[in-house]
Amino acid sequence: MSALEVRGVVKRLNGPPAPVLDGIDLLVEPGGIVGIVGANGAGKTTLLRVVAGLLRPDAGRVTLGRLGPERDARAYHRRVAMLSADGGLYARLTVQRHLEWWAALCFVPRGDRPGVVARALADFGLESLSARRAERLSAGQRQRVRLAMVFLPDPAVVLLDEPDARLDEHALALISDRLGHHTQRGGIAVWAAPEGREAPLPADRVAVLREGRLG
Repeated sequence: MSALEVRGVVKRLNGPPAPVLDGIDLLVEPGGIVGIVGANGAGKTTLLRVVAGLLRPDAGRVTLGRLGPERDARAYHRRVAMLSADGGLYARLTVQRHLEWWAALCFVPRGDRPGVVARALADFGLESLSARRAERLSAGQRQRVRLAMVFLPDPAVVLLDEPDARLDEHALALISDRLGHHTQRGGIAVWAAPEGREAPLPADRVAVLREGRLG
């Protein structure tokens, strides 16, 4: 396992002249969990998308060991998974089919897919819902499916944008338990949540994103 390093990242978006991210530095060692909190519009999602390799920074760099999201795009993206705050599911696909489809997209070997899918169902308490279509799930159940998809390929880094949205205490306990297994094996996690409320998940440290900088 390798450390995740963000150095001097600057990102400007359309709108205000000041950059959304203004010289961000962040280092997360293997086995570490970092929480990022901030007001709405502070740039939390932008930062996670830059780390995920979905947005290119205007300055600075992101690395996972020797890998970079631009220079080593395929290898980097196979090691990093992100839960977005606004992603959806296919309404007519069942929970089982979502996970099977995702396993194929993540290049999980065909022979390993049944076991990987079964583990994802168990980890997030979805066994009894496996045959139910997404359109018939509650908002909290859909969030658990999305989380199961993030962890399914066993990535080195998980990036979680407002992971506690619509979840009850039981579901939060399931995520915390899965994060514990992830970090015990040297995995890295970074989660983001609005400032001013109780931290949704465990963290070794929580940083505040304000005016483009982490403090």
